[in-house]
Parts: sequence; C-alpha cells; structure tokens
Amino acid sequence: HLQIARMRAIETERPLLRATNTGMTAIIDAKGQVRVQAPQFEITSVSDTIQPRGGSTLYVMVGNWLVVMGALLALVIGAWRRRSPTA
Repeated sequence: HLQIARMRAIETERPLLRATNTGMTAIIDAKGQVRVQAPQFEITSVSDTIQPRGGSTLYVMVGNWLVVMGALLALVIGAWRRRSPTA
C-alpha cells in the first residue's frame, strides 16, 4: 500500500501523508520519495514540513480516460486491419 501511495503522489504531484494503525506510516513528497517513515508495528509519530501546491496535473484532469481511449483506438485499428483484405 505504501508503493500505491507513492504512485498517487507522483500522479497528482502532491505530497501525501499516509497514516495507518499497523502498516507503514509515512510522509511522501510530490516526486514519490518517502521523506519520513515510521517503524512498522511501533507506537510513534512522524513530522516533516511540506509545501502546499496548486494547479492540476494532466492525470488529475483527464484520469484514466486517456488510457481507455487509447485502448479503444487500438482495438478499432486492429479490427479494421483484420477485416481489410491483404494486397
């Protein structure tokens, strides 16, 4: 789950604060680097300074639609090429 959280930080270009009861509590920067991580299964706290950010990334605006449309386009092209007679 920590790796998923790192990918979300990269996708949104935002710092991410992840807090869990028994898992990996961490502070992740906007580039996906774990800045501070608490030991697993220990009662502790973490702290760091983060910089708020504004604006939106392409992924935040479009989401998975770009990938879905690319897959559909590939299917249509594949079906069209399969049906067309070869010369």
